[in-house]
Amino acid sequence: MKRSLILSSILLTALALDAQQPAPLTVGAAWTGASYTGDLTRDPEGLSRWRPGGELSLYFEKQRPVFLQLNAGFGAFQEQADGSELAAAEQAVPNSYVQTDFFYTDLRLRVRLLHRRSALYPVLSAGAGLLFFTPRDQAGNFLGENFLTRLEDETYSTTVASLPLGAGLRLRISQHATLGAEYTLRLTATDYLDNIGALGLRAGPDQLHSMSMGLYFQIGEPAGLPGAPPEPPLPALFIPESAASVPDGVNHTLRPVPQADSLDRAAREAAAIALGHIRTVRTDVPESIAGLARRWGVEEASIRRLNPKLKDPVPAGQKIVLPDVEF
Repeated sequence: MKRSLILSSILLTALALDAQQPAPLTVGAAWTGASYTGDLTRDPEGLSRWRPGGELSLYFEKQRPVFLQLNAGFGAFQEQADGSELAAAEQAVPNSYVQTDFFYTDLRLRVRLLHRRSALYPVLSAGAGLLFFTPRDQAGNFLGENFLTRLEDETYSTTVASLPLGAGLRLRISQHATLGAEYTLRLTATDYLDNIGALGLRAGPDQLHSMSMGLYFQIGEPAGLPGAPPEPPLPALFIPESAASVPDGVNHTLRPVPQADSLDRAAREAAAIALGHIRTVRTDVPESIAGLARRWGVEEASIRRLNPKLKDPVPAGQKIVLPDVEF
């Protein structure tokens, strides 16, 4: 129990330190299906039975590809085997059926393998956490208290450390929402998820397997919006001092556009368009023209002027021309 408290303190401290760096919070909810490998399973039949569960997750979405994610979830597995396959002792007969409910919490280091602007990207994760489990018989009785199913010196704790290893895919469906699918192998520090240890036929700790499908929603403004990576400062916009009076073939004398309040954004954008100061961007998710104008800090009228055939909303992958002017 002491080791469990120490591990919990480490996980919470790591998440608190990660939260100190400014980033929007992402909350996720997922449906899970769980199975296990242990003394009552026979490969590959044991992995064909899945029981439903759920998972909640929290993490701070950052522009860097590596970040911490806190998870908490629940699930169950059920398994039955022919009792003749299990070893028996003089005063102990192992159970041939088990239904185990479990709850877990863990902190994972998650790695995003592609640039965050990609709509579809793979993720890998690894971490550490705690697993709480309760194996029961067909009547719903707690098998941990049935000492006739184990040897005399066999006792175990129902709270153990676990190491989750995951791989999955994420699909960004909007600026704030992402779909995810993931497989997790949870390595445990116990051989008693099924209440069978020394009398079992499989050596080593039991393992949990889970598949999840979830929705992750970002609270607050995204850090580094998709399709809008940080850009270097744009050069100052120049216009001719007196273009009409300068002969052809002679360099015009140029001066920066004034940044005074009297020259508003619309006028500066119009000047940029007239002089051909434009740039091209691409959308990663569907978005309205008004949303694009807010994101890039330009007038909606300028977007429509430069892109007369643009549909509203703008589909993902669409190239858009914008006035190139520094405000």
